[in-house]
Amino acid sequence: MFKRIDRLLMMVIFAISGPVQALPIVSVDGREWLQPADFLSISWNYIASVCSPTTGDCTSGPLGTVTDMGPWTWAGVDDVNALFNSVVGNTAMGPGPDEVDYGFDSVFPLFTAAGFSPTRSDRLSTQISGWTRTLCNQFRCFPTDPNNREAYIGVVAQGFGYDGIPAVDVISTAISANAGASLAVGGWFFRDPLPPQSAPTPDTAALLALAIATLGYTCRKRSLTN
Repeated sequence: MFKRIDRLLMMVIFAISGPVQALPIVSVDGREWLQPADFLSISWNYIASVCSPTTGDCTSGPLGTVTDMGPWTWAGVDDVNALFNSVVGNTAMGPGPDEVDYGFDSVFPLFTAAGFSPTRSDRLSTQISGWTRTLCNQFRCFPTDPNNREAYIGVVAQGFGYDGIPAVDVISTAISANAGASLAVGGWFFRDPLPPQSAPTPDTAALLALAIATLGYTCRKRSLTN
C-alpha cells in the first residue's frame, strides 16, 4: 500500500502545462465543480493566499485559468470525499483522509463521463488530482513547520500496472505532499448554486394586478372629486 502511494506521489511531482482557458464547469448532485486541471502547477501555499484554508472562501480575482474565484469555495477532504462518493455511487470514502481501491477501469471512466478532465496521463497512469484545503496534522507531515508542512491531495487514478503492481483504479484523499511544492496537480473548488427565484403563481399575479388597478382607480376617483 505505502509503496503504491509513494509511486503515485512520484507520478505527480513533475509539472505539466495546463489549459490556457478555463474548462467547462462540472455539476454533480446539484453542486458545481471547477476542473482541477484549471489549476495545474500551483502550490497549496499559493492557493492559500487566495482562498482560506479554514473556511474555503476565496477572494475575488484570478487563479489559474479562472478569472474570478469570488463565488467559489476551496474544498476540504470531506467535500472531496462526498464528491467521490457521489460519482461512484456509494459511501465508501470518509470521514477524513481515506483511500479505496477498485478494479481497473471500473470507476475512473465514471469521472470522465461526469465531465472531469485528467490532470495528467502517461504510460503509468491517468489521473485527476488536486489540492484540498486540508493540512495533514500527522507527525510525518511536519504540521508545525511552515516550510515543510504537507496538505492532502484528492486523487482519482487509473494505474496501468508496473513493477509487479496490478492495474487498479484508486480513489484517495489520504496522499499528502509538501504545501510549497508546485506539482502536476490542480485544486478542488465548488459552489452551491443559489436556489431559483420562484415566479409568482397565476393567482398571485392576478391579485397583484387587481390591487394595482384598484389603487389606480382610487387615486383617479379622489382626483375627480377634488
